[in-house]
Amino acid sequence: MPAEPGLWLGLSIGATLLCCTPLGVVGIVYSALAMEARSRGDLYGWESRVRSARTWTLWSIGIGVFAVVAVIVLFVTNPELAES
Repeated sequence: MPAEPGLWLGLSIGATLLCCTPLGVVGIVYSALAMEARSRGDLYGWESRVRSARTWTLWSIGIGVFAVVAVIVLFVTNPELAES
């Protein structure tokens, strides 16, 4: 069984605010759809949407982490960028 959709909703909101907004928003939408499907008793739809929410949220977090690491590496290797 996949994780509860509420878990991915919280992570999606965090990813939207802190990482990659467009992908995080898609994760929020899929999390909301998963909660709706679960309340209807649609287990196939629920599992499918939870997997989609997880995928979009993790991509958002991954891109955000990559961007932060890239900026740090850029400033460490080019100190004159930090001075301007």
